[in-house]
Formats: sequence, C-alpha cells, structure tokens
Amino acid sequence: MTPRRRFLVLAVGAAAMPRFAFAEAGGPAERLTAIVRDPPSAAALGRAYRAQFLREARGEALAAAILATLPPSARTGDEHALRGAIRARVRADFAAGDVVRLDGWTLSRTEGRLAALCA
Repeated sequence: MTPRRRFLVLAVGAAAMPRFAFAEAGGPAERLTAIVRDPPSAAALGRAYRAQFLREARGEALAAAILATLPPSARTGDEHALRGAIRARVRADFAAGDVVRLDGWTLSRTEGRLAALCA
C-alpha cells in the first residue's frame, strides 16, 4: 500500500484511534472522524471534495449524508459496527461506480465525504 493511500484504509485498522477517542467523540461528525486513520492527510483531499461538492461543504451535511447510507445499527452502534458498515459502504460505492476524482485520486463517495469531514 502506498503511503498516500494509507489513510484511505479508513475503517480497517482497529488501532487507528485509541478507544477513548471514539468513546469521547460527541456528535455524528466526531464519531465518523474518530475512525479515520490519518486525519491530516485526509484533510488535504477533503478540502478538494468540499470545493467540488459545495452542497456538502458543511460538516453536518457530510455526516448526515454518510450516515444515511449506513444501516441503523451502525449509526447508533459501537466503533466496530461503524467501522464495518463504512468498509461495506466503500465497497458498495466502488461496485456501483459511485466515485469521485480529487487531485488525481479516485475515491468512493464515502471516502471523499469522510476526508471532507477531516478538512
């Protein structure tokens, strides 16, 4: 895996964030960004996503858009449920061709939105 792509393994590494960071996360946006492996790297692409998709430029809109694509159990569940649902959603985005192109990267829509939450 290239270093540039490493942060896109958003929900894979269980050690990506300390458990207390997820537990202390307040609202939906904070819970979602707590599972991002490398928020500073994600933020760079996230700024490009926000510039390209102005309707989703606010954190609340991004979080709502992501959560709307997840099963209800993942929206209110623990960190593992959320991570698993995000992984499944990323795979489904690619399978459906729901991708975005940002700065030479091809990301699933969900990856783009998560990166934008970090911006």
